Amino acid sequence: MQRFSWTARDAKGATLQGQLEAADAGATAAQLIARGLVPVSIIAGSANLASAGADPLGALRRAWQQRAASRKASPESVTLAIRELAALLKAGIPMLRALRLVADASDSASLRLSFERVITDLDAGHTLAAAMEREAGRGGPFKDFDVAMVRTGEDTGRLEAALLELHHHREFMHATREQVKAALRYPMFVIGTCIAAMLVVNLFVMPAFAKVFANLRADLPLLTRVLLGSSKAVQQGWPFMLVGAAALFFAWRQWVAKPQGRQAWDKLLLRLPIAGPIVRRIVTARFAGSMSSTLGAGLTVMQALQVTSVTVGNAHVNAAIERIRHSVERGEPLSRAVHATHAFPPMVVQMVAIGEESGTLDELLGEIARHLHAEVEMAVRRLSGSIEPILIVLLGIGVAVMALGVFLPMWELGRASVK
Repeated sequence: MQRFSWTARDAKGATLQGQLEAADAGATAAQLIARGLVPVSIIAGSANLASAGADPLGALRRAWQQRAASRKASPESVTLAIRELAALLKAGIPMLRALRLVADASDSASLRLSFERVITDLDAGHTLAAAMEREAGRGGPFKDFDVAMVRTGEDTGRLEAALLELHHHREFMHATREQVKAALRYPMFVIGTCIAAMLVVNLFVMPAFAKVFANLRADLPLLTRVLLGSSKAVQQGWPFMLVGAAALFFAWRQWVAKPQGRQAWDKLLLRLPIAGPIVRRIVTARFAGSMSSTLGAGLTVMQALQVTSVTVGNAHVNAAIERIRHSVERGEPLSRAVHATHAFPPMVVQMVAIGEESGTLDELLGEIARHLHAEVEMAVRRLSGSIEPILIVLLGIGVAVMALGVFLPMWELGRASVK
């Protein structure tokens, strides 16, 4: 038997701490769950509560370990764990043994704890999908799509194949997210730098020149007067501007939190002049990739549509998928239902129709997803290449306006003194 220090939450969400003696961390978690507690961290150690206060380094180490255990696992570590689990099951290793190996190999404390709780639920008689669903309800790293794929694999007897499909799907979703971040990283950095420079100029540089211009007692050029006026407005009104910006951001968050607002905002994103086509390709690729993965894992079209609706990441397209699902439920062909929404490009409609006729819908949708993924990658590169010169030109114009506004009065003064 070994002593474990634990941290858990009760039904009201209050944090509790204590120590238990058990054979391993899984047995400790089982005891806590039997008490109606949700384990947050379980740390092996022989120190008792009395000696914890006498060992500040040990207490600090345990506090750091508890904080690491409460930190959420990254999507990449979850994807890698799913891939390892599929490989171990394919090699013939029993489920519980495979889960323990995956948990021990993970570099995320919170993910190890999640797998320990899944193992405990499996010991209690739950299926893997049910255990993952329970863990997701506790705030674990598993999503509805993960649970649906695992449940399908268990129902069809193809769990290893379902886990591999899930791994490929998560990798695809991660790649699309990284592409979007890469496209936005440089423009956001340049825009943020420009805003910071404008604030510095208006709050510190222009007030210093304003004193110099006041001593000149001469008529200032229009550009200089505009810059001085904007600087004065920023100095006097920055608290109101800050409050107004915060109020607008809060109102936007409240509006987007509502279903109608979220759908309207996501529809607007699809219609943006430059980024809209890229967003539409990403959403379509997610739709095709999710449908391909779920159909390949053995789900029916209705089940695949239900699962896919929560993975595309766009409320407007989610509503379109729901309309497709209702149409298919009424007996319409999938291709006709997809065409009726006008939410997807004609290529997708044609490939869906061919896939329905040939019985290779999952394969063709997978091809569409890979094709769109390559298109998104090229579009992101073109976007970065086209935005860069535009931002440089705008930045140059801003610097030129600032310079002319500051130095024009001095040039006028120099010319007047020469005359």
